[in-house]
Amino acid sequence: MRKKFLTLKNSLKTKREQFDKALKQLDIYEKNKTYVLDSETINLVKEIETIVKSPKPYNQISKLPSLINDFVDKFVMLLEEECKPVRAVIESDWNKVKDELELHDFKGELSGKFNNKFKDLLDRLDSSHNFYEAIAMKEESDRLKMRCFEEIKKTALEKSKERDSEKQPVTTGEGNGVYVTKKTVNISIANIFHGAKTIESEEDIEELLDYLRKQLKTELKENTILKLI
Repeated sequence: MRKKFLTLKNSLKTKREQFDKALKQLDIYEKNKTYVLDSETINLVKEIETIVKSPKPYNQISKLPSLINDFVDKFVMLLEEECKPVRAVIESDWNKVKDELELHDFKGELSGKFNNKFKDLLDRLDSSHNFYEAIAMKEESDRLKMRCFEEIKKTALEKSKERDSEKQPVTTGEGNGVYVTKKTVNISIANIFHGAKTIESEEDIEELLDYLRKQLKTELKENTILKLI
């Protein structure tokens, strides 16, 4: 009798664990459902929901392990596909920073720190369990890229002052040479083209060019250089 009781107790414990696992997966889906459009995955969720919301689910709980495994496999596959273009953006931003560093003799001072920041971003992408977190990393990568460029610009200016390097001349009306340093303003291409735009006609192209012209003119001041990154 005691053995049967223990067997029943263990069986109930196992079913409780499976039920809790199902609830956890449903919670994951609920937080990501805006991004999950795959019909097979959605059908798996419906099957799991039917069992956990049943007034008497005990006889159907045995189906949960298989349904949960199938859902996890599908979800991971969809998330990995979503992460591919995000990874490409992060790697592209890091390459732009590296290319900019190559232009300066102090690259060794900053490359290690910058590399660690982008590596940390990629590691977080690989361990992400949410679509919205992964997608948000494109914006985070762009901001990190901008901060790196700003730090490179600041360091270059400091090094330039230390060396008292040559400055760009501007000739006055009297013919006297006045030397000024042009200010470089870093502009994120991702921010300029923020949001979707459909091009269906030449008018759409002109509209886009007018928008870009206005954006750039807003940033372009006297003695300023715009750097699109």
